[in-house]
Amino acid sequence: MAGLTANPVQPLDPAEASVGADGWFPDIPLAMVRNAVRLGNGEVTTDRLISAIEAAMLTAFRQLADWRTAHVLAGAGGLAEVTEEMLGNRTQAEVLWDRLIISLTAADLFAGSRDITATDRGLDRAADKEDGADEYYRRAWAAVADLKSFAPGGTRADVPRNRVELI
Repeated sequence: MAGLTANPVQPLDPAEASVGADGWFPDIPLAMVRNAVRLGNGEVTTDRLISAIEAAMLTAFRQLADWRTAHVLAGAGGLAEVTEEMLGNRTQAEVLWDRLIISLTAADLFAGSRDITATDRGLDRAADKEDGADEYYRRAWAAVADLKSFAPGGTRADVPRNRVELI
């Protein structure tokens, strides 16, 4: 009698693996990004995912540099101190930080996944991936605007969410 033997699925990343931010912004667990975005069945290696998250963090640091400085000068020792408004067991600022990094990471991975040997059908799929990358960038810029709406001193700023680039 023939039987089936199931091998347990090995995790793609080391347990509790994360990319460290800078101490003020929270670290980003790799599992959180993998669970939030469909990254394929192992197509995105741990090293590639870490590289994309690091690139996302660098972009986020640039986008939020002045905003962060204002909060540090107002006494915030970390992102969790920017607002007392909660969502679940985390501050809304922490939730938005995760959304920003996840979105920028996904956009980077989608934009960089075009196969250089692609056929016409493959190129059509690449166009779909570019549309997906654009959607993730839109989500990221909305998260930046929402974060910037938390002004120092517990006040709210009116930050527009639309970004238009004239070409």
